[in-house]
Amino acid sequence: MKRFLYLFLLMLSLFSCQKEGISSLVFISKPENNTMMVGDTFQMEVLIYPMELAQSANVKWTSSDGAIASVDKNGLVAALSAGKVLITAVAGDAYTECEIIIEAGKANFNFSSAIAHYYGDVYDLGTKNFVLQMFESTINFDEKGNLSGEGFIMNFSLNSGISSQTIKPGTYKLAENGDSLTFFPGKFQSETTNEYGSFLGQLKDNTLSILTIKAGELKIEKNEENYKITFSITGERGESLTGNLDNSITYFDKSEENLEEKNYTFSDLIKKTVENNQIKLQLKNGNDTLKINFNVPLASTELPIGKTYEVAAENTAFSIEKGFTNNGIQKGSWLCCENIAYPILSGRITYSESKKLEIILYSTDLKIIGSASGEF
Repeated sequence: MKRFLYLFLLMLSLFSCQKEGISSLVFISKPENNTMMVGDTFQMEVLIYPMELAQSANVKWTSSDGAIASVDKNGLVAALSAGKVLITAVAGDAYTECEIIIEAGKANFNFSSAIAHYYGDVYDLGTKNFVLQMFESTINFDEKGNLSGEGFIMNFSLNSGISSQTIKPGTYKLAENGDSLTFFPGKFQSETTNEYGSFLGQLKDNTLSILTIKAGELKIEKNEENYKITFSITGERGESLTGNLDNSITYFDKSEENLEEKNYTFSDLIKKTVENNQIKLQLKNGNDTLKINFNVPLASTELPIGKTYEVAAENTAFSIEKGFTNNGIQKGSWLCCENIAYPILSGRITYSESKKLEIILYSTDLKIIGSASGEF
């Protein structure tokens, strides 16, 4: 009986030592020079001593900063952003650590071609909006500006000068407020839209992978029809991206896509008033009324002929006042039809030498084409 009790206690003692007997962990696989690039992954491994305990050991992996690098339960490290991070492996009472430096990726691009989609003042910001796309020679575009092939694309969502139908030269900076000479940061909105803002894309197998832009600067110069473009920007994970293009830009007008079009021949002038350097006309077609406030030079009581009046945010001479509301009251220029009032947001009216108004105006989701003859 005593012999049996002694053997039992000896086995229990050996088992207890085995459970707590891991003496050390040693990395046998870690990144070269303890350095990774943003976006990379690396499988880390440790050797457990004594080795006879390795098969039954449970290694727990942790990262000191999951925003810089994550590590899964098997030791696979994913580099997420620039910085330093400590990866720790623990088994029993033993542990080991490895400091890893995560470096932001760097890339320079020399693009050979560019297109620009013109959207007008689609965001009602007082700017003209373009999507500028620069891309490699391995990518082509069709008659609608759709891209195909494989390669890298640099996409900028630009806010340019309001008077320009082409991209205005200058230095563009990233901003979310839509001021002139800015570009929007990259933001993936949903799986059903192509509105990504500004991003670096890679087109492959008809799939576009993107890296959104969070900071930087874009410089555009123009000599006749040729553009010289350079950029220095920062990606969402701290990547440093530079590049250039020296070529012409092919433009595609997208400003009237998905717009409902209304055509009028206004036969009746139902009201005209003159006040504060404005000539206000109300033109009638059936049950629809177009109210236009023309800004004219001082002391004008008749609409000057041979002039083109552009819708503008400021009431300068030879412009049209935009439609807006003030304390719920309609101000400026409007189209009233079918019990709906549409503010006039952009466009132009020409009063020709033959005393005919030629009208092309825009509201939200609406294009208004019309004419009216007479003395105004």
